[in-house]
Amino acid sequence: MSISPATILIFLSVSATLLLLTPQYCMAKTMLFTGQKLEEGEYLTWGPYKLVMEDTCDLILYEAGESIWHTNTYHFAKHCYLTLKNNGNLVMYSGQRQLWQSDSYGPLGNYVFVLQENGDLAIYGDVMWTTNTNVVNYSGVSIDATLNNGTSNAVGATTTYKNPAGMAMTTMSK
Repeated sequence: MSISPATILIFLSVSATLLLLTPQYCMAKTMLFTGQKLEEGEYLTWGPYKLVMEDTCDLILYEAGESIWHTNTYHFAKHCYLTLKNNGNLVMYSGQRQLWQSDSYGPLGNYVFVLQENGDLAIYGDVMWTTNTNVVNYSGVSIDATLNNGTSNAVGATTTYKNPAGMAMTTMSK
């Protein structure tokens, strides 16, 4: 049985189209889920913003190619990676050695670290309870904000907000 060139061409065209429609090709990676790693050279991106795990072990947020925030861990180690723990803490490691952390501890659960469209970095956690009655007028975030126990770290202040779904959202200021 022989397959015509036209059939092969149609098959290849459909295959290529389906490949291009998969999520990894349709959108850039903007988030990191609990247990995932951002290895050296990998990045999250949204519009002009790009968060890069540099091979110098510095996590750098760029806006249109200009550095606007970083973890200040430049050349402290080699072969680093960033991971989101199941307690909501974002941690940079070199092997087993911890180099940096977000100090954002919550109950054990599922979290997501997000590079948002405005360049903010945020960690979202599980919904513990919600009435779903919040009215939101600002970028999907309720204006009712409380400081995360008043803590801050050397690389930026940490603030916790409550979004309409009742999820905790921690942002690290640029």
